[in-house]
Amino acid sequence: MPIIMATDKNTDIGSIAHDNGYGEWVESGDLYGFLEMMSKLSSDAELRKEMGEKGYQFLLNNYTVFHSYNIIMYHFQ
Repeated sequence: MPIIMATDKNTDIGSIAHDNGYGEWVESGDLYGFLEMMSKLSSDAELRKEMGEKGYQFLLNNYTVFHSYNIIMYHFQ
C-alpha cells in the first residue's frame, strides 16, 4: 500500500518516501495538492501496486528488528 502524507515542510519523511518510490507527500494544509495526489493514486492501480511493493522492500531493508539491532550494536563496537 502506498503511503500518502501531509506533513510540515521541515520534516524529511515525505522526501524519503517520495525518493524511494513508496509514497507521495504534500505540505500540511495543501488541500488541493492532497486531493490531486489522491486522484493520481486512486486512478492508477499499477502505480499503487508498484509503490506498495517498494514500500514493503523499504520496510524490510530499514525497519526490521534485525536492522535496528545492527544499528545499536554498531555504536558499541
